[in-house]
Amino acid sequence: MSISFSDNINDVIAGMQIHKQKPAELLRKEINIAITYLHTAVTDRTPVYTGTALRNWQWSAGTPASGELGDPGGPAPGATSSMALGTEPRRGIAQADADASLARLSLKNPFQTFWLSNNYGKIDELEYGMLPTRERSRSPAGMARISMKELEVIMKRR
Repeated sequence: MSISFSDNINDVIAGMQIHKQKPAELLRKEINIAITYLHTAVTDRTPVYTGTALRNWQWSAGTPASGELGDPGGPAPGATSSMALGTEPRRGIAQADADASLARLSLKNPFQTFWLSNNYGKIDELEYGMLPTRERSRSPAGMARISMKELEVIMKRR
């Protein structure tokens, strides 16, 4: 019995295509896990006064997002320094902007560079626990640094 390679070439090519896509699918799955974790960890840790810092967590692929998004408006901020993270009056509207940025991110090409950027003018001071003052910071360990360290541990365990 003999089988000609050309007799079932379309089946062979189809099989190769399936195997070619497996690494991309696996990578896409891992990137989705990492991005979703990082988004949630960073935004949950971001204190909200006006909401500008939170809404400026923007996802992009290829190049970092540019430009600062302004104050989202909404209810009066209130005495947020005495509020628990997550209970601030403007969190919802600012979180919606950050979440929309994640929703727009395409993982179609998992081999590109994915960026989480924040172009808020005071994000470095907030990240390093200097706002509103060192003594009154609600995220003294930062948001991005600690979240990235946690993500590294989680991904190493997978």
